[in-house]
Amino acid sequence: MSDVTNYLRHDGVLEKRLVELATITTGRFWSAEVVFASHAPSAVENGIDDAAVEAIRNNETPIFDRADEAAVYGFTHTILNKRDVDDETYAAALAVLGEAGLVELIALIGSYSLTSMTLNTFQIPVRPGMRRPYPDKQN
Repeated sequence: MSDVTNYLRHDGVLEKRLVELATITTGRFWSAEVVFASHAPSAVENGIDDAAVEAIRNNETPIFDRADEAAVYGFTHTILNKRDVDDETYAAALAVLGEAGLVELIALIGSYSLTSMTLNTFQIPVRPGMRRPYPDKQN
């Protein structure tokens, strides 16, 4: 883990549950099994609803009760899929995260995109004993 990623995960301004939500959303975008399998349990442990995690795993749109979770998911999903964000998505994330939080979110998405691409390129499997989140994925 890079120093930047380590900082973002443990010492940044984003709450751990939001870090894990952005991480699993990014991992799912890239279909990076190791990222999702490693971080989904922590997402749940830190307060992300099981149903939301399962929806993300299944490439479905999750429903969130908390505005910050909806904003983090919306921003992460949008920037990855559209390679940009519209004014409404940006404003929603900025309103709940602040400027520093939004900058950290973008850095986290970038960091886990790099990690996911690397894991996929070298076909790194999930650790022994971990459940494959996308068993139909072809390596």
